[in-house]
Order: sequence, then structure tokens, then C-alpha cells
Amino acid sequence: MSRELVLKWPIPETVDKELEKEIVHLTKEEVVLRLFKEEKISSEYGAELLEMSLAEFIELIKEKGIPLTHYTREEWDRDKKAVDEMMKLGKKGE
Repeated sequence: MSRELVLKWPIPETVDKELEKEIVHLTKEEVVLRLFKEEKISSEYGAELLEMSLAEFIELIKEKGIPLTHYTREEWDRDKKAVDEMMKLGKKGE
């Protein structure tokens, strides 16, 4: 079961229906992308919210320059240390 979120945003009478649809679409997209970027939602959930496939969502974040994964400096340092240790162990076995 799903719920519906309704936002009220007064817009001038001069805004035509096509522009109104674009405003709604861009607003949804920006909110979902920001939540994804801030690691508040997953890519799967982002795709679901925007009613698109996961592949389409991944393409969208790629187009927007948003990394799919969030790799911190600490993670990099930890992984580099692990690789360096494995390389040392490999050289000892030669």
C-alpha cells in the first residue's frame, strides 16, 4: 500500500500545463537525487520514488555527476593498507 504526498505550491495562472508538469518532475527529481547524494536513500529506493528502473536511475545519477558509491578517505586508507599487506605476503611466498 502506498501513500500520496501532496505539496501545495501557488503558481501564477500564466503557467501552462506543460511547464507545470516539468516543475513537478524536476522537483521530485531534485529531492530524490539530494536524498540519495546525502545517503538517506538507496539507489533502488530512488528509482522506485522516481518510477524508473534501477538502470535508468543509475544513468540519471551518472548524468548529474553524482557518484554511485560513497568511498571515504578512511575506507581508501584501510583498503590500501590491506592490499599492501597482501602484496607483502605474496612476495614472501615467491
